[in-house]
Amino acid sequence: TLGEGLKSLGKAICNNYRAFISDCLGVSGIVTTSDNYVILIKRSGITGEFQGFIDCPGGHPEPDQALDSASNITGDSFVVELFDSILEEIVEEINIPKKYLSDPVLLGIARQRLSNGRPVAAFKIRCALDASSVQMLYEKGDSTESVRIIFLPSNCVLQDNRGSLLPSLQKDLANLTPGCAFALDQFWKVCGKRLCN
Repeated sequence: TLGEGLKSLGKAICNNYRAFISDCLGVSGIVTTSDNYVILIKRSGITGEFQGFIDCPGGHPEPDQALDSASNITGDSFVVELFDSILEEIVEEINIPKKYLSDPVLLGIARQRLSNGRPVAAFKIRCALDASSVQMLYEKGDSTESVRIIFLPSNCVLQDNRGSLLPSLQKDLANLTPGCAFALDQFWKVCGKRLCN
């Protein structure tokens, strides 16, 4: 793949396999509705990677929004941008007005091996609307990044004792993006359930 080629080139030229790999920080949000569903999306075929995979709403912070007048990113402006960026992604991708979203709670940060090691920050956000209201808003939106919205009961256990995906969830969750799998795992750790046994 291109990513593997860039890693090899970085190691050969700079003795650093990450020398030619972007390390933009991604954000991924576990959004729960007022009737306790987790909002997921199926990515469209025009996204840059993981086309057709199941994902959480997310993206990445926009650094230019965190710049002060001297074109420097301050610690405070970075934190504000990081936490605000996940809300903006939810508004853009799901069409939920910001006023219905709680302040994000950071669940964890990890490197995604399948995305050339890019870091992702996972957040938990509560939505004041129920799943049917969110469905209606999503259908009125114009996001091209997803083709479908999925509502997963927030208290479900995704795997049986043998480590197999539960049959009722196989179709929708067989292909989770790495960021979504991490965010769900962190969410269930906080809520007392695990994505993986």
